[in-house]
Amino acid sequence: MVAKLNKACERVQFFEDLLEETSIYQPAGGKVASRDLVGAGKNAYIRPNEELYKDLEAFAGGPVLRVRAAVLKVTLDLDNREVWRRLVVPVNMTFAGLHEVLQVVFGWQDCHLHQFHIYGDEKFAAPANELYINHPTHHREGFKPVLNLVCDEGAFEFEFESDVPMKWEVGIRLSAYIPARMKYTYDLGDNWEHYIEVIAEGRQYVAVLL
Repeated sequence: MVAKLNKACERVQFFEDLLEETSIYQPAGGKVASRDLVGAGKNAYIRPNEELYKDLEAFAGGPVLRVRAAVLKVTLDLDNREVWRRLVVPVNMTFAGLHEVLQVVFGWQDCHLHQFHIYGDEKFAAPANELYINHPTHHREGFKPVLNLVCDEGAFEFEFESDVPMKWEVGIRLSAYIPARMKYTYDLGDNWEHYIEVIAEGRQYVAVLL
């Protein structure tokens, strides 16, 4: 038992960056913990989340989880070509969760900072948009940004340099802004820009939780 407790403490320390200090509810840390291998005795191991789903489905006689989802087209904007992915994600997913998904589907290594921008329906006039083109919040179709979601608290030190409101992305869900236009920028030095278009929303899907 002591060995198991020591191992659990090691895991908590390893994933401490996932913990939200101001909340009892720990969705990011909980997902990692429930997917971890746990000894079931006699050199057998299980994953708690898989066992829970099996028990719930056996009890209910079928799928037990359905989610309202949105279909997104995410396009990586390159000079000579476009690379895009079609995603189906729960609308209650957080922007931090969407960041994790985008890292996987585009093959990034999550080694750099990122940010999201939310855009309204208003556009800049043509001359103003041309002057604005190299600004980090620029949208290729000229839409004006209404919000900047950041992944690091240090970004707020530079908030005074921008007239776009800034929020920390932790805990903020897609449902708060869908179907707005969005842009995900990865690596704030090289600025890999991913334009996010909501193709459909509100569809019901049977959840496949991995």
